[in-house]
Amino acid sequence: MEAPKATAKAEEVKPKEAVMEEAKKEEAAPTEAGNLTKPEKICAIIEENPEGISLPEIAYIMGVAFVSITRDVKNLLTDGKIKKEDGKYYPG
Repeated sequence: MEAPKATAKAEEVKPKEAVMEEAKKEEAAPTEAGNLTKPEKICAIIEENPEGISLPEIAYIMGVAFVSITRDVKNLLTDGKIKKEDGKYYPG
């Protein structure tokens, strides 16, 4: 009996630079929810919850893992667009 032949082509391995470039484009691209970027969407969610909202709650609303938005949240804090108090985020 012969061994089965592979029918699928091997996946093309992309250079690290190409992968990083794709990630940057994806990060800057508008999200599915309208024409907002990730940071804009985060700000909109925080503004819709002026009583404060946690990072996991923001991520849940966006349908992403909270670790995927931590950099954006940090940048928004640094820019003064949002503020954090007792583990909750508020409009800046």
